[in-house]
Amino acid sequence: MHRFAVAATTAVLTLTASAMAAGALPLPAAADAPSTGVPTYYSAPSGYAVVNYGVTVDGSGDVWFSASGPARGSQPTPSLIRLHPASAVAGTAAGTTTVATPDPSPVGCCANQMRSVAFSAHDGRLYYVRSDGAYGSLVPSAPAPATTISTGTAAGGVDLWDVATAPGGGAWITEKTTSNVAPYPGARIAQITDGGLTEGPNVAVQGGATTLTSSRYDAKPSGITVAADGTPWFVEEDPGTPGYRIASYTGGATYNEYAVTPCEAQNPCSGSYSGRGLTDVAAGGDGGLWFTNRLNKKIGRLDPGSGTMTQYTLASISPSLVGGSPSQIAAAPDGSLWVSVSGPPNALVHVVPGSGSASATATVTSLGSVQPLGLTVTATDVWFGTVGSDLGRLPLAPSQTTPTTPTAPTQSTGTTTGTTTPTTPAPVALTPVSVGQAQLSKPRADDGEVTANQICLGPPTARCTVIYRVSEHEYVPGFRSGVAKPRPRTLAKKSVVLTGGQSAKVKIRLNGLGRRILAARGRLKVDVLVSERQPDGSLRKLSTSTLTVRAPERS
Repeated sequence: MHRFAVAATTAVLTLTASAMAAGALPLPAAADAPSTGVPTYYSAPSGYAVVNYGVTVDGSGDVWFSASGPARGSQPTPSLIRLHPASAVAGTAAGTTTVATPDPSPVGCCANQMRSVAFSAHDGRLYYVRSDGAYGSLVPSAPAPATTISTGTAAGGVDLWDVATAPGGGAWITEKTTSNVAPYPGARIAQITDGGLTEGPNVAVQGGATTLTSSRYDAKPSGITVAADGTPWFVEEDPGTPGYRIASYTGGATYNEYAVTPCEAQNPCSGSYSGRGLTDVAAGGDGGLWFTNRLNKKIGRLDPGSGTMTQYTLASISPSLVGGSPSQIAAAPDGSLWVSVSGPPNALVHVVPGSGSASATATVTSLGSVQPLGLTVTATDVWFGTVGSDLGRLPLAPSQTTPTTPTAPTQSTGTTTGTTTPTTPAPVALTPVSVGQAQLSKPRADDGEVTANQICLGPPTARCTVIYRVSEHEYVPGFRSGVAKPRPRTLAKKSVVLTGGQSAKVKIRLNGLGRRILAARGRLKVDVLVSERQPDGSLRKLSTSTLTVRAPERS
C-alpha cells in the first residue's frame, strides 16, 4: 500500500557531550515542536525497487535513486530512477523515468546491484557505482541521458559501495570488497577522472608493503565524502583487530587514519547489530567530519585539526530513538547534517553543529513504520529512499531549518519524545594512528619478580604498548599440564602502555602457578618474551631472554 501525507512528529533537543561516569549532567529535556513538514511518498515505477543508499539531486532539481529494474537475462538490472518533482503525484509513479546501466564484460555471476549515486555540479554529470565493480557517469541534462553513459570496471570486480563528487570535478569511490589473496583487490578508495580510475593503496597493504597485514584485510571502506578542499574522507566499517578507522587520503602509499575506539563499557564491542560499525561520513559546515556509528548507535564528530572526537548516543538525542540504528548521513546546503535512523524506530535526525559556546542541537522527525535508507538534502527538501521502494520527501519547515534550545521542559505525549534524556559520552581524544618506538633494558630477575626499565620514544601523541610474557623454560615434574606432551606454561603476562617521552620501571609478578612452582623448588628458570604492538595490531618481538628467578628471602 502506498503511503503519503503521513503525519510526522518532531522534537527539538540540545546535544551535549558529557561524561559517561556517575555524576554526569543530564541533557535538557526536549520541548515538543510540531512540524509543518509532512513526509510525502511516491511510488517506484512498476518492476523497479529502490536499493541500497544512493540518492542525489541533479542541477535541474530532479532526484535520482539507486534501483534494481526488470531482469536482464537471469538477474535484475542495476538501474536509476529519476523523479521530476514538478510532475510527481503522491502515492503514484507519475513523474518518474528510469535508466538501465550497462553490464561490464563478462557479466558477473551474481545478482548485481546499483550501490550509490552522486551528482557533480562542476562536471554536470551523475556518477554511479555498482556491486560488480562497474562504475560510470551520465549527463542528466541530455535529452536521452542513457546515451551519454561512460563506463569502466575496477580490477577484480570488487564491490563498489559509495561515491562522492569532488569540488574540482570527478568523484571518489570506496571499494568495499576485501581479499587476502594477492594482488589483494579492493579494501581501498579510488578516484574517477577523465583518465579512468586511479586507485589508492589497499588499507592492509600500506606504506609500500608488498604483503598483506592479515588483521586489517577486512576493513571494508564504506561511506565517503569529499571536503571543501578536495580531500576525500571515508570510514572503515569493520574493526578487525586494531579497531575502527576514519581516514583521509592525500596521495601516495598511505592513508591518514584516525582510530575510533569501537566500544565502551556500556556498549557491545563485536558481534552485535550485524557487526557493522562506522557506515557513513559527511563534511559539516563547522569544518568537522560527522559520522554514523551503527554498532554503538551513535552519531559522532571528528575535528580533523585537533583530532578530537565527540559522540552522541541516539538515546541521548531522544528516548524515542532507543532501538534504532544510525545508517546514513548527509550535509545540507546550510552546513547542518541529516541522519537516517532505521529500526523501529524509524526517523530522520537533523543536527545543527554548535558554534562558540552554543551546543549542537538536534531535531527528530519520526517516520512511523517507514524505514529510511540513503538521503540527500537541498535547501527546501530532504529526499530519501525507503525499504519497500517508496521515494520519500520531507519538506523543510522553519522549525526544522533552525532548531532552537527549549527554554523549559515540556511533558510529551503520544509518539513524541519523553521529558528526560540520558547523558552522552564525554569527548574522546582522537589522534592519527601513531605508535612510538619502545626501548627497554634487559629484563632481570629480582626478588621473585621479573623487572625491566621501559621508555617510549616519540611525540606526546605517540603510544608504545609493550607486552611481557614469562613462561617456564623447562617442564617441571610435579606440576603436570594434563597432557601427554610437556609444553611450556605461561607464568606471567603484563601489558604496559606509555606515551611519547614517558618511562617506567616495569615489575612482572608471577601468577599463582608460577608462585607455587617457585615456592616448591626455590628457584625457577623462565623464558621472557617482550613484544611491541604495531599500528596494525600485530606484535613485533623486541627481545627474548632466559632468567633464573629465585624465591624471595624470608627475614
